[in-house]
Amino acid sequence: MSLWNEIAIILLASGQSTRFGDQDKLLQPLKGRPLLSYSAGLLRDAPLRFAIAPKEDAERVLLLRQMGWQTLLNPTPEAGQGQSLCLGMKAAYVSKAKMALILLA
Repeated sequence: MSLWNEIAIILLASGQSTRFGDQDKLLQPLKGRPLLSYSAGLLRDAPLRFAIAPKEDAERVLLLRQMGWQTLLNPTPEAGQGQSLCLGMKAAYVSKAKMALILLA
């Protein structure tokens, strides 16, 4: 088994963007693409990729799924980044990953 198959990539994309005002910063355009698409476009060949998104954000979830991420919905994003990290690490454990690489959206 390749080492690549033992690494879970966990993309934390469940933030509430409260410091950005009433807009979702991850969906704001940067050079014609949503900001989230840049971090979601990384490590596309990794077999174990989990993205954590807020349950109520259909746009983020759709974008992540279109980019090939297994998307996990965070029911309580207001609980903070630790909650998202916990969801991602549980998925890594269930997938039998031996390591995890955390990406921030």
